[in-house]
Amino acid sequence: SQEESLSRSVVEHTHTENPATPAAPVAEKGKIKRVDAAPTEAGNLRTAETTTTPKDQVSASSENSKSRARTATLHTENPDTPTPATEVKGQINRVEAAPTEAGNLRTVEETITPKDQVAVSKEVAASGTVVSTLHTENGTTPADPVSETGKIKALRLAPTEAGNLRSEEVEETPLNQTAEAGEDDALRTITRKLQTENTSIPSFVSAIYKAKRVDAEPTKSGQYRTVVEEETPKKVQFTYNYPDRYGQVYVYFGLNCKEAEYAAVVATAGLTSNTNNNIRKEPTKYPGLFNYVITKQPYELGTAVTTFFGTLATTTTTLYDRERRADSSDTDNGYKWRLITITLRERLNTGLAESWANIADGDSDSIKPQNKGYINGLPVYRSVKKTRAYGAWSGSASDT
Repeated sequence: SQEESLSRSVVEHTHTENPATPAAPVAEKGKIKRVDAAPTEAGNLRTAETTTTPKDQVSASSENSKSRARTATLHTENPDTPTPATEVKGQINRVEAAPTEAGNLRTVEETITPKDQVAVSKEVAASGTVVSTLHTENGTTPADPVSETGKIKALRLAPTEAGNLRSEEVEETPLNQTAEAGEDDALRTITRKLQTENTSIPSFVSAIYKAKRVDAEPTKSGQYRTVVEEETPKKVQFTYNYPDRYGQVYVYFGLNCKEAEYAAVVATAGLTSNTNNNIRKEPTKYPGLFNYVITKQPYELGTAVTTFFGTLATTTTTLYDRERRADSSDTDNGYKWRLITITLRERLNTGLAESWANIADGDSDSIKPQNKGYINGLPVYRSVKKTRAYGAWSGSASDT
C-alpha cells in the first residue's frame, strides 16, 4: 500500500503468511524504515515492511515592531547542514538546527534587525536641569561633547548585540543657588553669602569701616562656587578709674573707633604736662578704624611730685693717696713711694642714659646710677666716676 502527502511518502509491503523472517531494516538517510512481524496460526509470520520518506516543508515567518524587524525560515526536513550565521553590523543572525527521525535537520534561520529608538528625558530641580537623549541602536558614534561654560555634558556609550551603540547624551545646566548666613556677637556682625554657580569671582575690596573675605573655587560647569563674607565691627568705648598713691588713675578704652572719635576722647581726657600720660593707638583690620587705650595718671596731690631738693649739676673733686712699693726696704736704699691722684666726677641729673654715660671708662669702683628722688615728677639719678693717675716711684729717708 502507498500513502502520499505534503509531509511524507509511505510505502508498506504486507505478507499474511511469510514463511521467512524478514531482514532487519537498514538505516538510510532521509527515510524511516520499520519491519513488523507477528506469528500466524499456521506457524508463519504476518509481516509489514514500511518505508516512510519525510518531505522537507519550508515556511517563512516575520515580525515587525517599533523595536525590531524579524524574519525566520523553517525547514522541517533539511537534508543539508545550513551555513553558519555570518556577522552583519546592525543585525542579529541566528541558525538553529535539530536532528529529525529521518536523519535530516529541522532548521530555523532567523534574522533580527533592531531599530534605533530615540527618547528624550528631562529632570528639573532647584539646583539645575538635566536633558538626556537616548538612542537604543545608534548606528554611528556620536561626536565627543564640547565644553561650554555653564553646562556639564556627558556621553555614555555601550555596545549592543547587533553591533550598534546604545548612546545617551546628557546635558546638565546647573542653576545658581544662593544662601545667606551669618553670626553676631558683642564685637562684630558677619554676613556670608553663598552662590553655587557664580559666573564670576566677586571683588574682594572691602568698604571703609568693614572687612571682607572672598572664597572661590571652580565648579564642574566652569563657573565658581563663591562665599562672600563681610564683617561689620561694633564700636566699644568705656572709661574706668581707680585710685593709687597719687590719686585717681583714669583709663579710656576704645575698640573699632573712627579717627574723629579717638580725637574726641583725647580732648575729653584733659591730658596735660602735670599728668603722667600713656597713649596706645593701633590700626585694626577694618580700614579707617582704630583701637586705643589712654591712661592718665596724676602726680601726687595732682601736681608734679618733687622729693629731691638738691642741685642738678656735675662737680669734680680731686683726692690724693700715697702707696709704698711692696718690695722696697728701709735697710736697703729706703722705701719707695708714689703719689696717686684720684679724680671724682659726681653728676646729678634726670636722664638715666646721661647718668650711665658719666661713668663710662671709669674705674671699677665707680658708683653706678642711683635714684635719689624726683623733681617735677622726673627721677633724679646720682652717679660718680672714679679715675686714678699714678705718679713715679721715689725714695724716702724714713717710712713716713
